[in-house]
Amino acid sequence: MQAETDKDMTENNNTADKEKEVEIIEPENVENSGNVQSAPIDQSAEQKKKAPESVSVAGVRFRSCGKVYTFEVGDLEVSTGTKVVVDSKMGLSLGNVVTSKHLMERKGEPFKKVLRIASEQDFETIKNNRSFEDEAKAFCVEKVKSLNLPMKIVTTETTLDKKRIVFYFTADGGSW
Repeated sequence: MQAETDKDMTENNNTADKEKEVEIIEPENVENSGNVQSAPIDQSAEQKKKAPESVSVAGVRFRSCGKVYTFEVGDLEVSTGTKVVVDSKMGLSLGNVVTSKHLMERKGEPFKKVLRIASEQDFETIKNNRSFEDEAKAFCVEKVKSLNLPMKIVTTETTLDKKRIVFYFTADGGSW
């Protein structure tokens, strides 16, 4: 019984020690305590943090029946049918605006950007890239034949800046 009483006293003493460590400041004493400083709250800054940012965007397609991707257009004046140069995952690419410019809230990662409206120089670069694509396709077709691979090269496509070339092919689903 003595052990239980000592245990109860120890717990009471620990609780009392904890209560001594906590200082409670009553609301009427907050300004006079000197421990708490209040700063004026800038409501507009808080609202800016909470309000999502709106940006000007347009829908861009790279192939005639391809997926439509959303790109930030900024101050550029683009409309449906405008050819634009964009910075895509693949590199610099020429795309066609298929949904007109509109505002959209930015959620998460920022949108990729439309760099400029396509110029005559960009169209000339595309023509020059076509001969490069044809050469690359011919080379790949030759390698497929020499290695006797069961596949057919359909077409090739390169980015405007020639940083990437894509080979489209067909093959049976069987194991190689």
